[in-house]
Amino acid sequence: MRYLIVLLGILLLLGAVSCDRFEHKFTNPFGDEEVQILIDLELALAQVSAEDQSPLADIYAENYIHNGVNKADRMAWFGAFFTEAEDVSFRLLETHGDNLDDTTSVINWRLQVLSGESVLADSIFTGERARFDGTRWLLQGNGVCTGATPKQLVIAEYFTFRTCPNCPQAEAKLYELEQQYDNFIYLEHHTMMELMVPGNDTYSYYGNNPAPSAVISGQYLVNGSSDAALGAYESLVAQEVAIDAPIIYGISDVSQGSGVMLSANVSLDLQMPIDIQDLYLNYVLITNDVSYTNIQGQPLHNVVRAVGRKSLAGQNLQEIPISLHVSSGIPSNARLVVFVQYRPENFDNDAKIYGGAVVAVN
Repeated sequence: MRYLIVLLGILLLLGAVSCDRFEHKFTNPFGDEEVQILIDLELALAQVSAEDQSPLADIYAENYIHNGVNKADRMAWFGAFFTEAEDVSFRLLETHGDNLDDTTSVINWRLQVLSGESVLADSIFTGERARFDGTRWLLQGNGVCTGATPKQLVIAEYFTFRTCPNCPQAEAKLYELEQQYDNFIYLEHHTMMELMVPGNDTYSYYGNNPAPSAVISGQYLVNGSSDAALGAYESLVAQEVAIDAPIIYGISDVSQGSGVMLSANVSLDLQMPIDIQDLYLNYVLITNDVSYTNIQGQPLHNVVRAVGRKSLAGQNLQEIPISLHVSSGIPSNARLVVFVQYRPENFDNDAKIYGGAVVAVN
C-alpha cells in the first residue's frame, strides 16, 4: 500500500504542475478577497476522517477533472492515506483565490498530508476552477490540461555587454525563441560596463568566450551571431524543450528585506534517480527594468542583477533556504530563476542543467 501511495502521489503531483510554467508564491489563505471555495475546502479538510470522507467528496463536482484525474481518482488518493497511516491530517498552505464573477472562482493551493508530524505528501494544485451551483461551491479542477508529463524549463545563459556590436542579432533570436516556447528562457549576463554583476563567475566558468555567446542547458556552447549560430540556437532549443522535466521545482516564501535582500525557500522533487552530491542549486535575479539599451537602441531583456549558488549535498530537498544581495536594489518587475546544475571544476560542455523554474518577485 505504501507503494500505491507513492505512485499515486507522483502521478498526481506531475498532473498538478503540468500546465504551469512558473513556480509559485501564493499569498495568505483567501487572498485579498474572500473566496468561499477556499473557506469550504479548509473546513472539509478539517472534518474528513478515516470513517467519513464525505466532507471532501461533497466539495468535488461529479464532472471534476484536473490534469486527467477525475473525482474517483482523487477520492481514492485521499482514501489511500487513511488505509496506510494513522493520525492522518491535512494542511492547506500558500493559497490564493480570485472571484471571476458571482458563480466562478479560480484558486491555487498547496496541500500537505501528514501522519502526526510526518509529511506523507506535499502537492501543488494550480488553476483550479470552482463554480456555485445555486446552493454550494464545488471544485471542478482545471479541465483543460491533458495530464501529460511536464517538459523541462530550458535555460540559456547568454553573455553580452551594452555596446557589443554583434550582439543584437543573437539577442533578437533568443527573445524570439522565448516568445515561441513557454518553457524556454535566457539569462542575460553582462560581462563588463554598468550592468556587470560583481562577483558573478558564470562567464569565466564557461571560458570567457567573446560576446555574443551562450550556453544552452549547460551543455551546448554557441558563439557569435552568424546565420549558423542563430540556426544552432533554433535547433538546440527545439531539441531541449521536448525533454521531460527531471525535477519538479517549488518556490515559496519569497520575501524582501531592506530593499536589497531577497530570500525564498526552494523544494525539489526528483522525477528520476539523480545523484545530488555533485549538484548545485543556482538562483538568479533578472529584470527588464534597466535604464540602458543595446548598441542599436533596443531594450534589454532578462538582465541578470544578482546570482547565488549552493551545493545540494546534505540539503533537505523539501526546504532549501536561499538568499540574494542585490546591491542596486530589487526592481519592481524582477523575477527569480532557480535551477539545478551539475558543475564540474572545469567546463567541457558537460555542466548539465536539470530544468528550472521562474517566479515573479513582486
